[in-house]
Amino acid sequence: MLLRARHVDDRGNAIVLRPSIRSAVTRERELDYVTSTNRIRPDKSRLEAWGKAQARVISIYAAFHFVLYIAMFAGPMLVGKTPFSYRGSNSLSLALTEKLLGPVTNNEFVHGLIHYGYLAVLVGSGVLMVAPAMALSVRAAPGPYCYRRLLLRRCPSCDFSLMEITSEADGCTVCPECGGAWRIPAEAITPGTPTRSRWD
Repeated sequence: MLLRARHVDDRGNAIVLRPSIRSAVTRERELDYVTSTNRIRPDKSRLEAWGKAQARVISIYAAFHFVLYIAMFAGPMLVGKTPFSYRGSNSLSLALTEKLLGPVTNNEFVHGLIHYGYLAVLVGSGVLMVAPAMALSVRAAPGPYCYRRLLLRRCPSCDFSLMEITSEADGCTVCPECGGAWRIPAEAITPGTPTRSRWD
């Protein structure tokens, strides 16, 4: 559920937004192309709202990892070691492990395992947090997220193409894949509009 965001469609029905990294990258490229070539003229305020939501999540995400990286250098000093007493390893994990295991950490091989293991955790956590960070952005601004997808006539919930589907009496276009009902913005692309350049 961490990678999903609950929302309602334009008929007030509860739906689930399922952002994926692959579709997000593809749709952002397509949206950039159609806006840069003036094929559509979207509401800039709604586009900016999505950018602000992403900026807030990214700032929290960056602050969290900044604290972890600072700990790599500040940790040894906190337990009475200088930053360079580990021959370049300089990680909090070495200092704490030395306190727990004593002389075993005097071995350079053990130093390397602990240090690079700590770095692997930092890098791995950064990679694994990309999808949750994107989902948090969607949760923070579901309306602007849906607007961006609908500009491309894509279902915000499942990313199914709504290009050839006609709207119903209430103006909603119903996705045949997930059942979400959406009002396509008047400024959305028209059927047949190219969303990628021939160089993509």
